[in-house]
Amino acid sequence: MSHRNYFQLLTSIGHNRGGLTKAIYDRSNALSESEIAPIFVLPFLQTDAKYIFDQIQSGGKLSKCKFISLYEHLSSERGNDGERATPLNNFDELRKSAQSVVEQHPNGKTIRYFKDGVFFGAESYTSTNQLVAITYHDPREPWKPLARDTFNSSGGVVTRTYLDTTFSARYRIYYSHSGLAILSHWISPAEKNYRFITYASQGSTKQFDSLEDLQFSWLTDCVKQHSPEFMISDEAATLPFLRLKNTGTKAIAAIHTTHVKDQAESREYKAWFPQYCKMQSSVDKFVFFTNAQKNDFSRDAKIPLEKCIVISHPAPSPIQHAGAKTGLVTVSRLDKFKRLDDSIKAFSLISEKHPTIHYDIYGTGPEEASLKELISSLKLQNRVSIHGYTDTPLECFAGAKLSLFTSRYEGFGLTLLESLVQECPVIAYEVEYGPIEILKNNINGILVKNGDIEALSNAIDKILSDQEFLEKLSRNCRDVSETYSLQNWKDGWQSLPSKLI
Repeated sequence: MSHRNYFQLLTSIGHNRGGLTKAIYDRSNALSESEIAPIFVLPFLQTDAKYIFDQIQSGGKLSKCKFISLYEHLSSERGNDGERATPLNNFDELRKSAQSVVEQHPNGKTIRYFKDGVFFGAESYTSTNQLVAITYHDPREPWKPLARDTFNSSGGVVTRTYLDTTFSARYRIYYSHSGLAILSHWISPAEKNYRFITYASQGSTKQFDSLEDLQFSWLTDCVKQHSPEFMISDEAATLPFLRLKNTGTKAIAAIHTTHVKDQAESREYKAWFPQYCKMQSSVDKFVFFTNAQKNDFSRDAKIPLEKCIVISHPAPSPIQHAGAKTGLVTVSRLDKFKRLDDSIKAFSLISEKHPTIHYDIYGTGPEEASLKELISSLKLQNRVSIHGYTDTPLECFAGAKLSLFTSRYEGFGLTLLESLVQECPVIAYEVEYGPIEILKNNINGILVKNGDIEALSNAIDKILSDQEFLEKLSRNCRDVSETYSLQNWKDGWQSLPSKLI
């Protein structure tokens, strides 16, 4: 039986993540088929990560694989002996006979407690009545915060952060699942974390100047223990850890987004780009998802082309859809750089000409409220709907005539493939790199000038007004399944280890 494995480096893990997370899971499953077992490695202090990982794996999104994290390691080193964390200032007893007021908010509620008119603390709950945090105040000076506890889904405290009078964090303690202190660190007024102390069993302690020092110490031990063939970093935050390849472990940096700033008149690079340039001597292969970015990145970063490789995302298998195709659709995170406001404005310009067409948007994000305000201001409440996150994007595209894609930039754009496999043509801004490589203008969609809302609107009108043209575009969408086949993608990742030798 093979014991080959590799490290998949993570910054965090959670539910309802986007294309990057899906790409990591799909790749892990493909490499598992070739008997290279993934070990998901989280060097950051996410206290609920193991619980979420187990849920994701039991839900079938990931094949059987290991998960290790710095937080879980520190918890296991601490053991179960010692004094558990308890509420400050006898909070539990005081609240039993205290007066309280409840403030409802969209994501839950806050309960504030008073004893004889003196405020001494508050609890925060989710909309499902799960305790999230307790903020303690000094009963002698009730306007002064003392500390804030956060809790896991089981109701156990996982961090205690001591606060100054401006509610700024100055000192933090992490607790194990058993409620025992496992780590503490100071926080400067400039919000810099420093002087990390770990607490293990039998009173053993260690000091590290920074979180990075602690992370590197732990990761070095992990590499020695598991002997991974290679490590993969998919984000700038995990890139520095590729320097750990001192035991024969190879290093792969996968770059999922464009390295060039959007809408720049001159060629300006994103803040993380210099980091990749400096790390090139530690990276064995840079993986890109389009040929255009591979060539541009190699030139801009002065990295030899032989260290760069393209493994495009695969097109998913289409699903059957019995109903008629109606309306427009976008599946996207509701971020500013996705520019959903442009697509809504473009639709508003042709909405009266096409009164039976509805525009459905699927996604969540920080721009949701402002997008809903825009819809209301344009009087499109009955024509444009924001439905929230969907984990069945193919169904959304299967029932739509065409999709809109208005990102400022994209490293690839998985939703482009998802739309095309469902024979749903795409109208997109002509941006680097996914749209200009995946879409063929007037063949399987329409590319319009970046940021030109009127051109976007005209393209929508052109397709909706010409049924024959729409049918031609839809037929041509089928070619994407061959161009971006699942087998080609699998072959690319499964053969990559042999190219690292």
